[in-house]
Amino acid sequence: ARLVDLFATPARLIDAAAMARTLARPDAATRLADAVERMLAT
Repeated sequence: ARLVDLFATPARLIDAAAMARTLARPDAATRLADAVERMLAT
C-alpha cells in the first residue's frame, strides 16, 4: 500500500529518490566485497 501511495504521488517519489541519493555509496559493492573477504580470511 505504501508503494502504491508513493507511485501515485510523483512529488513524493521525486523526494524519496533525492533522499536515497543522499544515502548512496558509489563504492558500496567494493566495500561489501572487501568486508566479505575479511570475514572469510578469519
